[in-house]
Amino acid sequence: METAYEGLERVELSAGKSILVLGGAGGVGSYVIQLAKHVFGASKIAATSSTGKIEFLRKLGVDLPIDYTKEN
Repeated sequence: METAYEGLERVELSAGKSILVLGGAGGVGSYVIQLAKHVFGASKIAATSSTGKIEFLRKLGVDLPIDYTKEN
């Protein structure tokens, strides 16, 4: 969780900004999504994952889940 938090601080994420999370269903990626939404106030979150984990991204609060096996 510390890695995710520090990364969001370094990119200066703040309320109203959008973010793209590569590998959003992974360990750090899932923390990034939750922190971005609930702590940093991101307005929109897009994240990539494989087909089987798209629903998990939605449950985490991702606004635009991207299946990297089907979209470029």
